[in-house]
Amino acid sequence: MDVGPVTVRPPVGLDEAGDFGTGLTVRLTAIEPVDGVARAPGEIAGPALAVTVQAVNDSTAPVSLADVVVFLSSGPDRTPASDLGQGSTPLGGSLDAGSSTTGTYVFTVPDDERDDLRVEISYTGEAPTVAFTGAVD
Repeated sequence: MDVGPVTVRPPVGLDEAGDFGTGLTVRLTAIEPVDGVARAPGEIAGPALAVTVQAVNDSTAPVSLADVVVFLSSGPDRTPASDLGQGSTPLGGSLDAGSSTTGTYVFTVPDDERDDLRVEISYTGEAPTVAFTGAVD
């Protein structure tokens, strides 16, 4: 199988909608500071952000959200944030046409690294990745 480069749409603000160009859009409806709890091997407890993602299907057919990936990075070097299972309720299943749903993703992000965030979301290899940038107090 040939693997091609991932297309990333130009980033939008944290409070704007990300449009995949397929009838599916996503919006970050909340980014809240939480105390991250480590439960699985490799997870690190500490200051974290709970990112709530709303997906809206304006197409005419159901859309699978089974392969949604949400990635958060911070700072000029785009330091990847670790994701935590505790407190996360990821998107999944199938989203009917004309419907919306939400999922929450928890990432460890130190308090002093929240002034330059980038959240990237993809749901299928055929559609581009959408990106959001901005700061959180």
